[in-house]
Amino acid sequence: MEARVEALRRAIPSLTNRVYLNTGTAGPVPLAVQRAMEQRMTERIRLAGCRTTDHFAGFQWTGRFDSEDVVCLLKALPEGVTEFMTHPGYCDDELRRAATRLRESREAELRALTDPRVREALREADIRLASYAELDARGNGAQRP
Repeated sequence: MEARVEALRRAIPSLTNRVYLNTGTAGPVPLAVQRAMEQRMTERIRLAGCRTTDHFAGFQWTGRFDSEDVVCLLKALPEGVTEFMTHPGYCDDELRRAATRLRESREAELRALTDPRVREALREADIRLASYAELDARGNGAQRP
């Protein structure tokens, strides 16, 4: 049976590791392993004809980043479309009961993402926020308006 998956998350966080290395903090997975995983996944996505982003970041930072980390990441982004995985939100009673470690950290992520320094870094780098709906039919990147 065919799944008909049209778009796929490229969940290999090599960009996050590159930023960690640039800031002197090592990620838990060696960069060489990350690169090999990224190359293999890229080839599989291409062969399957799925739409995806060019890059992925944020997995290893989930629940542990601040606005300085985001600004550093934005300045280090390569050309192309990057998915930055985040979980911003408010820690209410329902979330406190949820089976997740991401509770209070959601408010910290929300503060980081709405920090004026992040907005300024986006503007300076001419980064445009987009959605998966804008990924082009070739499988990579986003359509330009």
